[in-house]
Amino acid sequence: MDADFIFNKMKKFFVFIFLFNFFGIIISAQNQANIWYYGKFSGLDFNSGNPVVTFSNFYTTHGSAVESDSSGELLLYSDGQKLFNRDMNPMLNGDSLVGDDYACTQRVLIVKKPESNNIYYAFFVGRGDYTSSSKYGLWYDIIDMNGDNGLGEVIEKNIFVNSAWDAQDKLFALKQANNKDLWIITRKSIENKFAVFSLTKNGFNTTPVLSDATFLSHPQNTFGYLKVSYDKKYLFSNYDQSPPYFFEVGRFNDTTGEVSILYYLTKLDSLGRILQPFGIEFSPDSRWVYISFINRDKNIEIYQYDMSLVENQMQFDQSAVLINIGKGMGLQLARDGRIYCSGKVDFVLHTSVINKPWIRGTGCDYVEDAINMNGGEVYHCFPNILLDYLYRFEWEGECSGPSNAIRFKPNFMFPDSIHWNFGDPASGADSISYEISPVHYFSSGGEFEVSADVWYPPDSANPWGRYEHTSRVVTVKQSPQPHLGSDTLFCNGGSIELNGGAGQGSYLWSTGDFGMNDSIITVSDTGIYWVTVTAPNGCSTTDSIRLGIYPPAIFNTDSLVITPTSCGGTSGSITGPGCGRCAAPLL
Repeated sequence: MDADFIFNKMKKFFVFIFLFNFFGIIISAQNQANIWYYGKFSGLDFNSGNPVVTFSNFYTTHGSAVESDSSGELLLYSDGQKLFNRDMNPMLNGDSLVGDDYACTQRVLIVKKPESNNIYYAFFVGRGDYTSSSKYGLWYDIIDMNGDNGLGEVIEKNIFVNSAWDAQDKLFALKQANNKDLWIITRKSIENKFAVFSLTKNGFNTTPVLSDATFLSHPQNTFGYLKVSYDKKYLFSNYDQSPPYFFEVGRFNDTTGEVSILYYLTKLDSLGRILQPFGIEFSPDSRWVYISFINRDKNIEIYQYDMSLVENQMQFDQSAVLINIGKGMGLQLARDGRIYCSGKVDFVLHTSVINKPWIRGTGCDYVEDAINMNGGEVYHCFPNILLDYLYRFEWEGECSGPSNAIRFKPNFMFPDSIHWNFGDPASGADSISYEISPVHYFSSGGEFEVSADVWYPPDSANPWGRYEHTSRVVTVKQSPQPHLGSDTLFCNGGSIELNGGAGQGSYLWSTGDFGMNDSIITVSDTGIYWVTVTAPNGCSTTDSIRLGIYPPAIFNTDSLVITPTSCGGTSGSITGPGCGRCAAPLL
């Protein structure tokens, strides 16, 4: 989109800046990932909409985790060795976490228990033979945030998960297809399996979904990220110290938790030297994946791959575009829609950024050393974040038709204006909306790419404002289409057949009749009748009809002509201007 068009759009909506900023505060509810602590005393706070440098009280070169509440206020965090409360003090019973080695890529993960207001789980993974304790494995703690006068208390601690005895280095979480329960993913390095655990309102199920992974010839040290794409269709896993230094590419099923490996790839630099893959991040629209590699000069090479080619190994490999050589060992999407890039093998004093991750190639606007950390040191990793906290927008509803609204909830922070395109040309002008939180009625079932062009107002960090483009594919179920016809009349004393005619499903009639595939009823009374049809896919549609009686026949004696019977005859007739429509012939 060209700069003139963006500028004109900003002018068009400038008068609404205050109003939309106000609504931005209200609608932006995914704030649990607004605060980051990482590296040595480093941190970023995104609550203003832009990253503001803050400070932590720990020092870690690798994984950490931070959890805020829905308003963006800090709740708890961990460096993998201790759990800290919002006052930045060790949580009650939150010290001496198992493992004694924080140097794991995704060492710790904090998630809220589904359908709970106060219970959180903290998961920890071992590093393997290179740790001083030689510990593999997966452990978890249970935290009650009502404990210690609301500062939180660890109520169950260092619980070992036997089924993941050989887990190492990798932890990731996302919501299941039901949008309530969670999947917790790790990698079993000795048995070469992905272990995917379910966390529900009933607790943590220690029996995982196991899927085959690529054989590791050097399983003792599996540094590198594991992540799932934002459309939840693909899983990538990096191994920067396990020859042949590769990354795995597989399908992911967010309904079953199964992983299906497609292939693995290695990458050479321009001199033919092997690169070691470490960081992974996907663009919010899942069009591109960014992978960072450590080269032999200890610099970081970031490549962008085309996810539309991911099912074809050769084409996907050839789609790699070099974005930058320098810094960016860890890659992490943030709440402002930008991807942040950490340091090199050694620490740095700045955080770099990819400003436009939706754009192909170097147009994605990588800026090295974009943020001075004011003395804080940046190492390899960023906090581990639940995937769903980073959606740019979400929606409620899943069915098509004029009675089934799908409501869109933006997670953009303080937008000036939003231009929505629902990708539904059959809905005409309704396929476009400028509302902040729009509602759309999809014309049919199918997959629709819904896009949002977002303009942010000028501020000190962006004096000309900022533009963002993003999209997600919305899968809409086809709703039944009952059609009782137009309102109609029938004759007094008669009856009429109503046919919902919407195919298979359950039919609930206003008369109380109910049945599977019971699409026809016969009625003899006037009134409004309706039928609600629920298809096997769960979508429902209601249609109604008004029935009335034709006016009664009126015998009009004016202008009648009586034909006399003939002498001795037995027949005759009466004729006139006519009777009502339902009158029987008068004989």
